[in-house]
Amino acid sequence: MKKSKSILSKILKTLLILIAAFLVFVVGKIIVLRQSAVTHIVTKNNVVENKTALPEKKITYKPVNMTAQKENSIHIVYNGKELNISDDIYKLNLRYYVNPEKVLKAMNLDVKSTGNSSFKCGNAHVDLEKQSFIINDTEHKLRGKSITINNTQYISINDIADMLNLRTHWDLKEKKIYMFTDHKNISAPAKSSNETAKVALIRFEDVSAGSGQEEDTNFEKFRILGDYLYSIGSKYNVTWIPRYKNPGKNVDNNLLTNDTFSNYEFISTLDHLIYRGATIGLHGYTHQNGDTVSAVGSEMTWRINTKESDVRAIAENALNTANTLNIPVKFFESPHYHAVRKQQKVLENYFSIMYEPYSGYWNANPIKTDKSLYVPAPIGYVKDEHGEAVTKDILKDSTFSLASVFVHPYKEFKFIKLSDIDENGYVDYTYEDNTPVKNIMKAFKQTNHQLIGVDELIK
Repeated sequence: MKKSKSILSKILKTLLILIAAFLVFVVGKIIVLRQSAVTHIVTKNNVVENKTALPEKKITYKPVNMTAQKENSIHIVYNGKELNISDDIYKLNLRYYVNPEKVLKAMNLDVKSTGNSSFKCGNAHVDLEKQSFIINDTEHKLRGKSITINNTQYISINDIADMLNLRTHWDLKEKKIYMFTDHKNISAPAKSSNETAKVALIRFEDVSAGSGQEEDTNFEKFRILGDYLYSIGSKYNVTWIPRYKNPGKNVDNNLLTNDTFSNYEFISTLDHLIYRGATIGLHGYTHQNGDTVSAVGSEMTWRINTKESDVRAIAENALNTANTLNIPVKFFESPHYHAVRKQQKVLENYFSIMYEPYSGYWNANPIKTDKSLYVPAPIGYVKDEHGEAVTKDILKDSTFSLASVFVHPYKEFKFIKLSDIDENGYVDYTYEDNTPVKNIMKAFKQTNHQLIGVDELIK
């Protein structure tokens, strides 16, 4: 009996020692992570102060080699008039390309040459050698790099629309792209100076091209949402799922192989959002596994894609898609935040910003590791109709956590109503005021926050 008690006592002592050691480890880890936390981030004169320094990532991309092809099936309409250029349209990397001189003349716009590869049209000064255009002293890189065919330079329709401040409407059935002057007169507000504000972030979640076949107004509504955020001077972030899969419906929308009109509109939408201040990031590669559907299933967990080679394949496939399509990506977010620490360490080799909590800690402020910055969204996401819950949390104006929130954009789209196209090729719209995004923006303004792109946190 005494011997049994002695053995039991030793076991209990051993367990207590192990528990104590574990608690010491956990507390020590928390202390170390808190010391790595980045807090009280502010902007001054519209620039983030005390940016986090991180080593530069040197990644070798493997873009798919695509060549420009003639496109004979689409039509471009400008302010109600179809342009007579259908015989001179090319396609490359899910963008339609046109001869800018021919198109702008067909639009009856005044074009002035300023050099061998540069010209002015309206407020835009285009320099094809630099692959950019300047509007109001701000330089914008061409979203579709110019190409040369038979000694003639071509640029993408997406860039023409943005440099002329035009809205677009895509008709999938007729394969028509309507370009028109926006009656809303969207413009950026004047930048404030000598003002200090607290940093805030908003992220639009689970953005993908879908099946690539359906006619959907959501892309157009997303562009309108981007216009609104641009008009109030707010930057924003978009998490992109590069390859949408729905095995149950035999859908695998690989943007590098699936040449559909809808996919061209999706890339045009990303281009427009970038022009309007969006920072794009990757949300996995397919955001699913096995028979699950993209944006519903997980892609990395303690049981799924656990090998280093699996995680590297996810990162590299996503990056190769983005690089081939010339979509600059600045961060990564694992689907549902399900990546474990082992998987996150692999992803750190590719991404300086992990737009998610540090696995196992769930930090309320950004945390820096040797390679990356982990940026959380502690306010959470919009679950109700008008964003009341997250708005209340923003108005609490906590000094202990980052003001960061995310929204599934379809929650906002229901408040944007599109009219039918009129005889002048114009599509009007109404955008209600009591919406999740507008309420969030009002709350951030009331608490003196400035919305930034997540990449502005690092240098």
